[in-house]
Amino acid sequence: MNGFFSRHSRLTVKSPEALAAARATGMNRTVISKWFDNYEKMLSDLNIRDSPANIWNLDESGFQDCFFVTEGSW
Repeated sequence: MNGFFSRHSRLTVKSPEALAAARATGMNRTVISKWFDNYEKMLSDLNIRDSPANIWNLDESGFQDCFFVTEGSW
């Protein structure tokens, strides 16, 4: 590992962050089961259970909530 880091000096080791208490309490069998039940219902309601191309794995970090148009961006 030391040899790898000496060849790639721009890389660093990141220390893990602690799990938030609210997030830890939300990770139990009842909450997870309810999430999957809701997910299954949504797939059925939208009729996309057999269409994996229509199921995307996304989170909010890649979405903008405010769009600004600058000159020349069209």
